Amino acid sequence: MGLFIVPKGVIATIDRIRWAFLWGGVALQMKFAWVRWEVVCRPRQFGGLGVVDFRVRNLAMIAKWAWRYATDTSSL
Repeated sequence: MGLFIVPKGVIATIDRIRWAFLWGGVALQMKFAWVRWEVVCRPRQFGGLGVVDFRVRNLAMIAKWAWRYATDTSSL
């Protein structure tokens, strides 16, 4: 996850599993979500639950490595 872009399908599957865990549902049974997933992924100080958004975290890790390679010539 730190060096490669994670495919959207993998992130969607992980989010589906996390969503089912938070709302007590199972994969075949849909339950009503009381809060949007974007709100759940917000930091706690901004009214969310602080659940990490994997897509944003993946892009941040890739950006960190790109910055490290660009600024430190002995990083490899």
